Amino acid sequence: MRAFGSTSADRRTTSGRSASGLRTARPTVTRAMQRTETANRAARQQAATSMESGRSGVSGERASSARPGRPVFPRPAARGTRLYRGRVSAEPQLLPESFHVSFSPDGTVFRIPSEAESRSTFREIAESAEAHRLRGGQIVVVQGLGFVGSAVAAAVASVSDEAGRPLHYVIGVDLATPASYWKVGKINEGEPPFHSPDENLPPLFRQAVHERANLRATTCETAYSLADVIIVDVHLDVEDRAVHDAAEIQVNLAAFEQALHTIGRHMRADALVLVETTVPMGTCERIALPILREE
Repeated sequence: MRAFGSTSADRRTTSGRSASGLRTARPTVTRAMQRTETANRAARQQAATSMESGRSGVSGERASSARPGRPVFPRPAARGTRLYRGRVSAEPQLLPESFHVSFSPDGTVFRIPSEAESRSTFREIAESAEAHRLRGGQIVVVQGLGFVGSAVAAAVASVSDEAGRPLHYVIGVDLATPASYWKVGKINEGEPPFHSPDENLPPLFRQAVHERANLRATTCETAYSLADVIIVDVHLDVEDRAVHDAAEIQVNLAAFEQALHTIGRHMRADALVLVETTVPMGTCERIALPILREE
């Protein structure tokens, strides 16, 4: 084992006005529909507030706890994970018990799959990855699909040999949570999760997913067991930037350490682990390597 590292708007017209701006009579609705409309407006406002604050997700409260009149969402579309773009259904639909969703910054909403669904989907990914290995390629797993991790995944997937064949099969891994799953959904649709001034980035995602078929994203931790190379791109930052003395700077390593434990439980002993996350000096030697060896 080796370890290295570097130190929607709502498209409907305004109430009481037509698209032309002329005053119109609002249609009569039942009390039930009025309650649903009120709930849906609250849901849109909550989603907008979350995205403005950078959390890009819904609260930890399960959507399935909604009682009649609470915010509701439509059933999944035929494609699978994508539900709708930037709108909440105006029709009263009750949520199944396991319903959970994740909002992307552009308003797209993805249904978070159950653990069983993730395992089922991952079997297909594993088969494709192993087929790539049999052709002489390597399997690269990127942990953390944030702004850096997602771009790294696309860049690695774009590398080809002299004959133009992909050198790597890339699997991106992130969490099945409201705040994170939308990144998995975006990548699997061939789109970058984040806007970038680099105009070459969107084509890389599209080609890797739809043409070269060597980039997939998942929430299944078993992906680390397939990897020849694991790239760690977990977010890590100082807790308070407004300090006057460098000695007061604090970095919470709990999430970073948990991510390393996850890798250690699944990785092969001969896999190469690259810590691309910017970490304090000595982190790889004193924290990362012992955790990987322990697991």
